[in-house]
Amino acid sequence: MLANLPRRAWQALCRLAAAPASRVRWKILAPFVALSLVVSLVGTYLATRLVSAPLEERFTNQLVEASRVAADSVRRLEQDQLAVVRSVAFTEGVPGAVVRGDHPALEQLVGPIVANSSIEVVYVLDAWGRPVFAAEAAPSSLAPSPAPEIDPAAWPFVERVLAGQTDEMGDKFAGLAETNIGSALLVAGPIRYNNRLVGAVVVGTSATTVARQVKYQALADLTIFGGDGAPVASSFAGSLEGLSAGGEAVGDGSLLQWNVAARDYTSVLVPLNVRGEQIATVAVSLPDEFLATAQASTQSGAAVFFAALTTGVLAIGWSLSRLFTGPLSRLVLISKQVAAGDLTLKSGIVRRDEIGDLAASFDSMTEALRRQHLGALEALVSAVDARDPYTRGHSVRVGHLAHELAQAMGLDPRDIQNFQLGGYFHDVGKIGIRDAVLLKPGALTPEERAIIQTHPSVGYQILAPIGLPQEVLQAVVGHHERLDGSGYPFGLRGEEVPLAARVVTVADVYDALITDRPYRAGLELAEVLYMLRKDAAAGLVDPDIVSVLADIAEDWEIQRRNEPEILRFDSVELDPGMFRASVA
Repeated sequence: MLANLPRRAWQALCRLAAAPASRVRWKILAPFVALSLVVSLVGTYLATRLVSAPLEERFTNQLVEASRVAADSVRRLEQDQLAVVRSVAFTEGVPGAVVRGDHPALEQLVGPIVANSSIEVVYVLDAWGRPVFAAEAAPSSLAPSPAPEIDPAAWPFVERVLAGQTDEMGDKFAGLAETNIGSALLVAGPIRYNNRLVGAVVVGTSATTVARQVKYQALADLTIFGGDGAPVASSFAGSLEGLSAGGEAVGDGSLLQWNVAARDYTSVLVPLNVRGEQIATVAVSLPDEFLATAQASTQSGAAVFFAALTTGVLAIGWSLSRLFTGPLSRLVLISKQVAAGDLTLKSGIVRRDEIGDLAASFDSMTEALRRQHLGALEALVSAVDARDPYTRGHSVRVGHLAHELAQAMGLDPRDIQNFQLGGYFHDVGKIGIRDAVLLKPGALTPEERAIIQTHPSVGYQILAPIGLPQEVLQAVVGHHERLDGSGYPFGLRGEEVPLAARVVTVADVYDALITDRPYRAGLELAEVLYMLRKDAAAGLVDPDIVSVLADIAEDWEIQRRNEPEILRFDSVELDPGMFRASVA
């Protein structure tokens, strides 16, 4: 790999010479590219002659050691699976339930055992190999699943168990098989009742989970190959297309050279043995960068030589690079402000080189983030109103009406925007209320009413991590507070109720009364205003806001009835600068 450096350096020089003079890399590198070539040539010679050979041997040894750790990890997993097999087979009541074909009993007996383990697949078969109980899921949510589309009794290792066979390791057997959740590493054992074989239990973990677990223990990537030499699971994030189990023999295994996700890997191929039998082949892989890192850490002798030669190169490069740090510093500053949440910023940098390309890409990214953030907010609003067809459009209308009220009250643009958002999201907590309560046509029980009254707090918990302004969150959590302290969830009184919550409350009550509901038709405007004034006199809602509503109500009703676009989330342009998005 190191021997290719002179050729790669020459290719890089040719690309630089062919690049336009406006390119940043040419402006910085052209004056001292000759010195860089000298450093590359001399360094390559020293590294190849003095370091490469021993480090490549160490790299191979590291691969072999990682394969041993991987084998130990698989053996530990095998022991865990055997423990679950024994626990299920010897649990009181399980054999009898298998004989009876009692699925509910097995669900109660087997479910808790596998739920507290790392098992992802479990089958309980009767003496004829028919599934009596089957579950395939993640360990944290293992639950009974429908009858599997595959036939576990057809797997050779399960056939051996159902046939009552034993070997030098006992009456339990293992194998790699295809399940509904993909290839899985499985262990099967017999279930006996009064010393008679009445069925089998099969437990396992998906091959993908095995590969990922082993990766963290062996500190190397793991790929599992089936009997046909094709990969069935891997800890690699990239595509495995084109990989196969074959390579140059090295000791007990074989070395492979792979390129996965644009990275070069060296792998050792070893058999995967479970219960004394090879059930698959695995490749333990380390990136070639591992070797490069090891070389860099052991080149202490060459480092002194490189330091003397490169000091002058770095000094020249530093001097030249300072000519271009101004735009880059601005990009760094803008990126920090965007990361803090201000999605309205633009770099303002226009150049005909990589810095200009980077600035343009940055501005495009910020605009895309802004649109995505607004799309996420729209999805939240739509998700709330879609729960109940009778209140569809309610949240959007409340947001628009809160906007009109805040504008009529003479509030500043930021408050107007925030009150509007508060109206949009005031009922977002209803996402967390189950349909049986939220959509119940009749009267609610006290317990159901208590559940409904949690939606302001649930809404706050949903929106708080997004980074919305405090006024928006106040409107969401406080739109059911009442000035006399009779509201919820905190029972605030008077001025304790934030202005945003008071405005959204009036808009919410108004829209609920003026629009049709399943239990009544919408009220007339005069009757709605009469009821709101009555509530204001009773100390429930803010009388000043009700007065402002009375002034704009007729115009609002004309707009609501005659302009369908009022029901759309995007009918009023939102300014992302009014709030802070989470751009982590």
